Amino acid sequence: MKFFLFFILTLSSLLAEGYIGYSRPYQQVEVAAAKAGILEKIYVKEGDLVEEGTLLAEIASQESEILLRIAILQAESQGAIETAKAELQLYQEHAKRLLAITDPKYIREAEKNKAMSDVVIAEAKWKMAMEKQAVERLEIEKIRIQLAQLKIKSPLRGVVRQILYRQGERITDAKPGVFQLVQMEKLCIVFYIPLAKMGQISLGQKVDVDFEYPGKKIVGTVEFIDPVADSASATLKIHVVVSNSESLLQGGIRCKIFLK
Repeated sequence: MKFFLFFILTLSSLLAEGYIGYSRPYQQVEVAAAKAGILEKIYVKEGDLVEEGTLLAEIASQESEILLRIAILQAESQGAIETAKAELQLYQEHAKRLLAITDPKYIREAEKNKAMSDVVIAEAKWKMAMEKQAVERLEIEKIRIQLAQLKIKSPLRGVVRQILYRQGERITDAKPGVFQLVQMEKLCIVFYIPLAKMGQISLGQKVDVDFEYPGKKIVGTVEFIDPVADSASATLKIHVVVSNSESLLQGGIRCKIFLK
C-alpha cells in the first residue's frame, strides 16, 4: 500500500513540472527632478502610499520666483507702448497737415515724403513695442513652467520604496533620480518555460502560483509571452500577473507554477 501511494505521488510529480520565478512590483519607477537644484522640502517618507499627482518634494525656487516678479512687471509696463503710440499719432497728424497743402509754393515734395517716412518708422516702433510686450508675457509663462518643474510629483499610485537624496542636498543633472516608487496593487512574476511546454501557455490564461511566503496559492493571469525565445536555454519568458489589492504579498518572493 505504501509503495502504491509513493508510486502515485512520484507519477504526479513527473506529470506536473514546476517552474521557479520571483515576484516583483508590477511597476517600478525612478521619479526624477526636471531641473537640478537644492532639494528644499521632502513631504513623504519611505514606505508611504502615495496617489498619482501627490507632491513628493520641492526644489528651491526663490530665484525663479524673483525672475517671475520681474517678468510680470516688465510685461505689465505700458510706458514703451504709450510713448510709441503718442509718437505715431504726432507724426500722423503732422503728415496729415502737410498732405493737405497742395500748392507747391508752400511745401516741397521732399517734406511730404519725409513726413510719410516718419509715420512708417513710428508705426514700426509702436508694433515693436507691442511685440516686445507679447514676448515678455510668454516669458512669464516660461518661468511659471520652470517653477512647476521644481515640484516633484508622483506619476502613479504606489509606495515610496527609496528616497535617493536627503533634504538640503543638491540634485545634479548627472543624477536626477530622487524617489523610487513601486506599484504593489499587482505583482508580476517572471518564469522561463521550456519551449516544449509553450503549447500549454496562452495569453490571458489563468494559472495557479504558489508563493513560498506566506505559503499561499494565488490565481494569476499570463499577461506577456516573449516573442523571442532564448536559444541558449531553449526557454521562453512569460509574465504572470497576480492581484495584491490587500498588500499581503511582497516583491522578491520565490514562486512556482506547475504545468502538466
